[in-house]
Amino acid sequence: QNPIAALSEKLLNSIDALLIKECLIKGINPESKEAPDKMAKAVELFFGIPNGDFSEVMESKRRELAKNIVVLASGSTEKPSISIMDTGEGQNYKDFKGTFLSLHKNNKVKIKFVQGKFNMGSTGVLRFCGENSYQLILSRKHPKLLKSNQEDEWGFTIVRLRPEVSYEEKHSWYEYCVNENGEIFHFKTSVLGLFDEIATFNFGSFVKMYEYRLQPGTRSNITLDLWRELNRLLYYPALPVLLYDLRYTRGHATSGKVLLGNKTRILVDEKEKIEHSSIIKDVNFGEAGLLNIEYALFKADAVRTRDEFTSDKEAILFTINGQSQTTLPRSFIKNEVRLPYIAQSLLVQVDCTSIPPAIR
Repeated sequence: QNPIAALSEKLLNSIDALLIKECLIKGINPESKEAPDKMAKAVELFFGIPNGDFSEVMESKRRELAKNIVVLASGSTEKPSISIMDTGEGQNYKDFKGTFLSLHKNNKVKIKFVQGKFNMGSTGVLRFCGENSYQLILSRKHPKLLKSNQEDEWGFTIVRLRPEVSYEEKHSWYEYCVNENGEIFHFKTSVLGLFDEIATFNFGSFVKMYEYRLQPGTRSNITLDLWRELNRLLYYPALPVLLYDLRYTRGHATSGKVLLGNKTRILVDEKEKIEHSSIIKDVNFGEAGLLNIEYALFKADAVRTRDEFTSDKEAILFTINGQSQTTLPRSFIKNEVRLPYIAQSLLVQVDCTSIPPAIR
């Protein structure tokens, strides 16, 4: 139902791909007991960020890490195409059918330090990719991670909504393009040279969603309104992301803008606008277990900043691995919690990452 929420799932896939790549390169089986059991631990082990907390990391290092996941906007203002480029593990063209082009494959269900599990989240963008749902997928497996029988080549295909469906077929479906041998298109080159002025992309994945139907108000420079919305949904992403708008040449667009999530923004960029913030640890939620609650109270005169982080419908966030899953409105704080005087200025996050799967 929400094109930005669907887009955020793609970014989580890129984060997963980077963490899995680093795990494999270190010679650790991602499904083994030796692998980290949480995202924060994985970021600390693989990228050297203590407890996965970017609030104490230099801006230059955050930006350098953000170049591993880049969101690009191109095309027209009304119908911009959105691309996501990452330097994760990538996929060999022979594996496309079981990864990019599959559903319900539990290919990450046993990996504890990633967000994706059932290989469905990234398909949510297709309905927003223009009238015919065109999406380009381009990928190269990291050379060190190739299987013995795999060639070191790039693979690519186009996914679309089948243009003509007869009445007898009753429902539409998506299809992808293959060559005359029924294989994913593939070619060999060591350096692709794609957007080198922004970030180096010699392996990993590139996905372009054509004429992406963003909501009104988020179609302009993506380093502004779309950046703000993604910061809400990815409240505390495991890795930073770089947004770059090829349609504009002024302001933030020339160097791109780093997305860190609203939690880190509060700690880094907007701390002067916060009256008080704290964390309540190990709150007993019954069957859900012991959860942490973090809150921030905005200063009375910081109305504009406050409205970037919270709204009438989104005052209490329930997150899993930093991704907002659902929310409660300000009216809950006002009427149920009975704190009417601060209901407008309070932002609350309940970290549900540790909730048992059955309860979740």
